[in-house]
Amino acid sequence: MSLHDLARSGHTGIYHLEVLGLRRGDPAWKVRHLVDHMAITEEALLRSIIKPLKRGGVYPESFHWAYQAWQALNHGAGGDICQSNVLQCMRDNHP
Repeated sequence: MSLHDLARSGHTGIYHLEVLGLRRGDPAWKVRHLVDHMAITEEALLRSIIKPLKRGGVYPESFHWAYQAWQALNHGAGGDICQSNVLQCMRDNHP
C-alpha cells in the first residue's frame, strides 16, 4: 500500500491509498498496480496493516487519475469508502 496526502487524511478520517504488488523473485522496479485508488476509514486501514515498509517509492500518476475519478462520483461527493480492511474491499470492489 502507498498512502497519499496524509495531512488531509488526518483531518477527514478518510485515507486514500493505492495497492501495489510484487511477485516473489521479481526485481523491485517491476511493481504491479493492483488497485489504483481506494478510500478507507482509519479503523479499516489499521486492521489492514501487516508490516509497514521501511523504504520505497512509487510513481503517483495512476493513483491521481483514479483519485480524481473517485472524487467526481456522486456529483462530487466521492465514491465508496472501505470500512472493513483492504483485502476484503479488494475482493468486493476490485475483482
